[in-house]
Amino acid sequence: PEAALRVLPPGEPSNAEASLIRIRCLALLRRHQSANEELAQLTAKHGEALTLQARTMAALMPLMYTAANAFQSMSLLVDLAHRTLSLSPAPPLSEHLQLLRHLSHVALLAGHGDVAAESIRAAAKATALAGRAADAGEFHALLGRHCVE
Repeated sequence: PEAALRVLPPGEPSNAEASLIRIRCLALLRRHQSANEELAQLTAKHGEALTLQARTMAALMPLMYTAANAFQSMSLLVDLAHRTLSLSPAPPLSEHLQLLRHLSHVALLAGHGDVAAESIRAAAKATALAGRAADAGEFHALLGRHCVE
C-alpha cells in the first residue's frame, strides 16, 4: 500500500478509480482519518455519479474506526443494498456481490445476520424477476452462510 500511495497523487478526486485505490490503501494502512477525508472529497466531486464501490467503502468507514461501529456500518450498507435494487441499469454483478458480502460480514459482526439474509434474498428475487436467473444463483450461494445452524 505504501508504494501505491507514492504513485497515486493525493487530492485528485477527478479520477474516481485512482482515488478509490488510494482510499483503500489509506484504509489498509489504518490512516482512517485521511481515507475518510479523501472519500468526502470524492463524494463531493462526483455526487450521485459515485460508483457503488465508493459508496460501499463510505458505508464501511465507521467500522474501520472501531468494531463498536458495526451496527452503524450495517445500517448504511442495508440502505445502500436497498437503493441498489432500484438502480437502472443494474450495477455489475461483481460490485453488487461485493456490497452484499460486506453487508453479510458486518451484519454477522453486529449480531444481526438475519438483516443481511433479508437483503440478499431481496437481491436474488429482484435479479430473478429481471430475467437474470444465473446471477440470482450467485446471491443464493452467498445466502448459504446465513442458513447454517
